[in-house]
Amino acid sequence: LAAWRSLGERRWEAEALYAIAALERDLRELPAAAVDFLQALALWRELAEPELEASTLNQLGMTRSYTGEIEAARDALESALSLWQQLGERFEEVETRSNLCYLDQISGALPAALACYEETRPLFRELGYEEEEARVLNSLGGVYDGLGEPDAALKHYEQALLRWREVGDRLEEARTLNNIGVVHRTLGEWQEALRLYGQAREILEPLGNRSLEAARLNNVAFAYSNMGEPQRALPSFEEVLKLRQET
Repeated sequence: LAAWRSLGERRWEAEALYAIAALERDLRELPAAAVDFLQALALWRELAEPELEASTLNQLGMTRSYTGEIEAARDALESALSLWQQLGERFEEVETRSNLCYLDQISGALPAALACYEETRPLFRELGYEEEEARVLNSLGGVYDGLGEPDAALKHYEQALLRWREVGDRLEEARTLNNIGVVHRTLGEWQEALRLYGQAREILEPLGNRSLEAARLNNVAFAYSNMGEPQRALPSFEEVLKLRQET
């Protein structure tokens, strides 16, 4: 980055800032990521690169969402959406719409999130993006669960599960099994929940995804605790603590 700046190479400086910001976001160094995305954004505007400007706005918006800055996130995403529409980039437009749905979901505006996701789902299908449609189905399951509609939640989660299996995404398959287990746990169907958590464990073991494994173990522990078996819950709680200390 310093070398590009010293050489006055503005494009390469912007590329480096974007790459650094993406890495910082993945490492959950979110304030630093936001600063670097903003610097990259200013350069893309200076260089009149609307596609890269839109991409950076999208990433900035999602970074803001992770820090709970909902309005700032919405401003960035809506600006990105406007640019994608002007550029005629249909997939990126729908993807950004889906990110706006996510903002509604995490801010608790569940009816708005539901309507938003229902609008984006057929658009992904029309464009032929099965994985993105599966993500929307998974999100719809979460929204319906939050609205207290477990039957609708299960319907959408199970549709998502079929799609993940079709495309061979084992990590998302495990995530969705975990989500389905949570719904069954909420319904008091403890054994079915544990069976699903067990299926997720078999998938996760070779993948080594610690954050998702911690979430799964946490759900297992709560299931046993609610079943009145604290002696079986305790080892899972201890393993969760260990995994979270490591990550």
